[in-house]
Amino acid sequence: MIKRVLTLVSCAVFLVGCLGIGEGGANNIQLSTTAGNCPAGAINAPYCMAVKIENNPNGQNYINSTNYPISSIAVTTSGASNLISPMFNASSMDPNGCTSTTIQPGWSCTFYVAISSEAYQVGSYNPINITINYTVNDSLFTNGDHTASNSTTIYQRTNLYILNNTANLWVWNNNGLSYAGLAESANMSGQALLSSTLGYVTGKLILSNNNSIWSYGNGVVSSAANSGILSGANLLFSLSNGIYASAYTTGNFWIGTESSSSLTWSNTGLPAVPVNANAYALSPSSNLYVAVGGQALNCSGITNSSATKACNNEAVGFSSGSINTFGYAGLLYAGSSNSNGMYYESGTGTTATWVPITQLPTTTLGTTNVMKTATNGSYVIAADSINNIWSITSGSTSATKVTTAPGSVTALAIDNITSSPNIYYVANNQLYSCGSGGFASCAPAVLASGLTGTMLNLIIGSSLSTN
Repeated sequence: MIKRVLTLVSCAVFLVGCLGIGEGGANNIQLSTTAGNCPAGAINAPYCMAVKIENNPNGQNYINSTNYPISSIAVTTSGASNLISPMFNASSMDPNGCTSTTIQPGWSCTFYVAISSEAYQVGSYNPINITINYTVNDSLFTNGDHTASNSTTIYQRTNLYILNNTANLWVWNNNGLSYAGLAESANMSGQALLSSTLGYVTGKLILSNNNSIWSYGNGVVSSAANSGILSGANLLFSLSNGIYASAYTTGNFWIGTESSSSLTWSNTGLPAVPVNANAYALSPSSNLYVAVGGQALNCSGITNSSATKACNNEAVGFSSGSINTFGYAGLLYAGSSNSNGMYYESGTGTTATWVPITQLPTTTLGTTNVMKTATNGSYVIAADSINNIWSITSGSTSATKVTTAPGSVTALAIDNITSSPNIYYVANNQLYSCGSGGFASCAPAVLASGLTGTMLNLIIGSSLSTN
């Protein structure tokens, strides 16, 4: 009997001492990350990151492994306010149920984190800590389960994407300017880019010529994203519910959803009207303003699938010239190809009129090809054909000159994340910003040189990476 008791004790000592079972140490839990993977299946997406939890990848054998199942997994993140994770949205960011399952030794489970919106100024570089806290289910050999944690670090960069009209792409961020190559699809066939925007879920660039729409992310060009449903688009823009495209040939308005590795398109039901390239604005009530020649149209119901769809004339059309661009900040603004350059809308509806904007200081105003509206709708920035850049505060009938560029400005971007909103633009093949004082007290500074061609668009877009 004594011998049997000693044998049991020896076995217990062997299990606890020799094998380490019940010592309460942390499991061999490993976290690994894959940039570009989204929970719905999209890959090469700058906004997304997959995080894989592995519980002792070699499995449990009780000879050289002392791991146990883990459960009650909780994910926390710190370092970026615009990151969504299972901590905030388990239904979308934890499709495999990692936070509600038990991961056995040798098993793994993957969850996701993603950027929800732009929240940091261009050039920002933010370390993000991802921590998992969990329960180690080792009560069989101890006086109760114990808790442990593991963490890993990823990084968020806020980039400025610089596109010219032949699909050459440069990226400016905390590492300076780099040439990313051609962001063109195989069927571009040397055609010029017509329009571009940023994917609302993936953070990819969505690009179009006159016969195709495709995406570009993390250095990879997708196949045509329109799947033959619509031709290329001369107007692309993003809202929180999708990518909107006006078909180049038919004028049909489509909405694309980023549900997987490509866009899935459906017709919005708006009247088919071939519109001017890249001329659009949105009101706070989600009315879409587009143009045909010198006539503005007010399209209602674009974001409401059950609403009546209509595109009615807005204001009396221009007697000469066409509408090149729009902005909306308290009033509807238009940039024209005629000699007056910029206008604001007086009144609303079909009887409204276009009134030339007063320039401060009073000076000659060239035709206006570029307007951008701040994301909070508080102002519009515009560039004219004689190299002046202007700001228009919400509801104002006058424009204030920000600066005069050393060459033609065909594209610009507004960075209004900081307390001193900044603008970026390209002139004479150089990238400029207004400096730390923002555009209100613009002191133009050259950030980089070596750009070529005619700029199509400057787009601010963040990305997640492992370094």
